[in-house]
Amino acid sequence: MFVVAGVTGNTGSVVAQTLLDRKQPVRVIVRTADKGAAWKAKGAEIAVASLDDAQALTKAFKGATGAYLLVPPNYTAASYLDDRKKVADALAQAVKDRFLGKGFVVSGGTAALDSVVERKFKKKQELIDKNVAVVKAGWEFAEKHGWDEVSKAAKKTEAAVAKA
Repeated sequence: MFVVAGVTGNTGSVVAQTLLDRKQPVRVIVRTADKGAAWKAKGAEIAVASLDDAQALTKAFKGATGAYLLVPPNYTAASYLDDRKKVADALAQAVKDRFLGKGFVVSGGTAALDSVVERKFKKKQELIDKNVAVVKAGWEFAEKHGWDEVSKAAKKTEAAVAKA
């Protein structure tokens, strides 16, 4: 059984349809039962769950051997990043609860989710750290040489206060 999120969008719908075309069992995650009706007619199981509900997602993953997951955009969210983090956290918790330490297919090979995720995120964190270091060094250089607007304004204010 493969669980697929995002079936009402572009990528999830292609994944689910491809699996169904290959006669694979599919369970689609949808927000409401009516959004899953067309998929049910195609032979997919329906799991009604919000992507920010770890408990409902864990239930949707029951019996699954794999999952296609994504963090879809929500441009109407009051706080976009906080809203997407909530979804990512729920997905991560549900994946951990269902799949962590079990075998699954990644990029054509079998691996343990925990070690794959650990290596992947370690590399990403190292890259982020390097990028932050470069940006920070550039900012410090600009600040040291008075190239930033805040520094310029502060120096003008300091000079005015010193004259007064």
